[in-house]
Amino acid sequence: MRSHQIYLEKIKKLESIKQVDLLRMELYAIFTEIILSKDIFRHNIELTGFLNKLGIEFKDYVFRSRTLIIARTLRIVETSEKEKLDHYSNVLKLMFVEKENSTNKTSKEKSNNNNYFEDILKKYSRNRK
Repeated sequence: MRSHQIYLEKIKKLESIKQVDLLRMELYAIFTEIILSKDIFRHNIELTGFLNKLGIEFKDYVFRSRTLIIARTLRIVETSEKEKLDHYSNVLKLMFVEKENSTNKTSKEKSNNNNYFEDILKKYSRNRK
């Protein structure tokens, strides 16, 4: 899960980039890393939802190959205007912040569950003191 934090840091840095070409180059790198990552998307078909959130759609045969997905996605990024590039960076940020928050929430729930069970065990234990 450490890789999600790295992606989030890279995505947050996109906000400070004002030059269109530099923003485009950073998006190339981020999209390539995310699409190739088996940790984030284990199966190619899972990429459809990710790309749909970005407003990028391909035919089904494209999803048979991650390299084809990358090629098509980077071609779209290459021809996009500044507003669309900003949209991509905002959607990426929202997705990874949401993912980080859900990860933190589940870890907090687990710790709360452990405390709950410990409280129950203490309360109803035979060897209460």
